[in-house]
Amino acid sequence: GSATFFLRANCNGDDKVDISDAIYSLGFLFGGGSAPPCADACNSNGDPTHDISDAVYTLSFLFTGGPPPGTFPECERSTPPDGDCAAEACP
Repeated sequence: GSATFFLRANCNGDDKVDISDAIYSLGFLFGGGSAPPCADACNSNGDPTHDISDAVYTLSFLFTGGPPPGTFPECERSTPPDGDCAAEACP
């Protein structure tokens, strides 16, 4: 498959990074919420797994001056099978 581009920390797929992304991530991990449209985007801290640390990383970036997720605000390359990672915000 071909590569697509995604915005790291845009867990809910709405093409922006805000508190709703952390809430979506936690809902999926612990509340039986829907799977993210792009698994790579939910991995805010860029480590090998999507877990609670990703929501904490996003919240730290948004509210306490923590480091940006990945190359934010630039998009990153993703390859299948990571879901629909073709973010509208990316070229």
